[in-house]
Amino acid sequence: MANKRVLFIGLNKSAPPFIEQRIALLSRLGLKLTVLYNGRLSNTDSTSIEYISKKPLSLMSTLPIWLFRFLKLVPWLWSWKKKHGYGLKQWIKELNGIISILQAQDIAVIHAQWFLKVSTLDLLEKAFPTVPLMVSARGSQVSVYPLTITGWPEVLKANFSKAGMIHCVSEDIKKHCLQLGASESKLWVNYNGIRTDFFRPVSPELRPADDTLKLISVGAIIWRKGYIYQLLLLKELNKKGIKANLTIIGDGPDIQGLKYTAQALGLSDQISWLGKQSLSKVLDALHLADIYVSTSIAEGLPNSVAEAAACGLPIIAFECEGLKELLPVDQHPYIVPFSDIAALAQACEALISLEKRAFLSKVISEHIKSHFNAEVHASKMIERYQQLQYA
Repeated sequence: MANKRVLFIGLNKSAPPFIEQRIALLSRLGLKLTVLYNGRLSNTDSTSIEYISKKPLSLMSTLPIWLFRFLKLVPWLWSWKKKHGYGLKQWIKELNGIISILQAQDIAVIHAQWFLKVSTLDLLEKAFPTVPLMVSARGSQVSVYPLTITGWPEVLKANFSKAGMIHCVSEDIKKHCLQLGASESKLWVNYNGIRTDFFRPVSPELRPADDTLKLISVGAIIWRKGYIYQLLLLKELNKKGIKANLTIIGDGPDIQGLKYTAQALGLSDQISWLGKQSLSKVLDALHLADIYVSTSIAEGLPNSVAEAAACGLPIIAFECEGLKELLPVDQHPYIVPFSDIAALAQACEALISLEKRAFLSKVISEHIKSHFNAEVHASKMIERYQQLQYA
């Protein structure tokens, strides 16, 4: 892409780890990036990343870049304000976002990490009329939001129309987009992938051996991850006389209620709450566990499951988007219908055998290594940026 850059937008206050990792990898592969973000992303020390932000210091330092472009837009911005029904206060807030985007230079492709507001789509079309837009479809925005947010289908329709390409994080998400009216010619699946050089298995024989089944789950503690079902799973295993404990890595708005529920169910002594941890700490915890548990009701493609599988952990899970793409289900039949605690417990029971877990460890870790290498998928993303630039 010569001296041109890809502009990443939509990261807001904090970037999810899987997006941070993708940006870091793209930069290491030589792609020049401009990232709209109020700060610096972790693990991204490459000089090929340029940051722009809404902070006053950033805006003052780039004044010669954006001021002329902004002044040219002023007449249009007034009609844009009226079209989208913004009051003065909201309009001024939006103008700050507009100015921050206008700092970007030499842009070949704009990549929005989530679906955008209709007003933002209109702005990008006006400010960057010749620059193609890619939008990522990651999960809840095409599964949960259309059913729960008034007017969201219209937002999706605008994104499907104005984007040159819709990046889908899984085949299941692509199906959602098709059902919601996206043109198949614009849809393209690219897995985030994981660092298979980092998330590697240890032999099950080297894991701590005792008569307690060690379960683990990693992720934000929010409603759609379904952690309450993991508590009910522990309760069911107790009824069956199967000794088990659960380690939960992550933090989020639902943690207080979840801890209280664990106490009410008499499970507090069986659960370790580790909070948010570094990747190396997550890896250590995965290497100490026997089984990974996923109880999500909605996903795009669960990266934490991929990381656990790469470490050789058998997965027991409720069926949701992406899981049957991640796992070799013909040899790993432990994906059960959502909310079926009895089936989840039966899957656990089937994996008590160390020999069974050792067999599955080899199967699933090799599958992830072959199909979900992050560098391979990042390279395919760079190729797609190039195609989109010259389309």
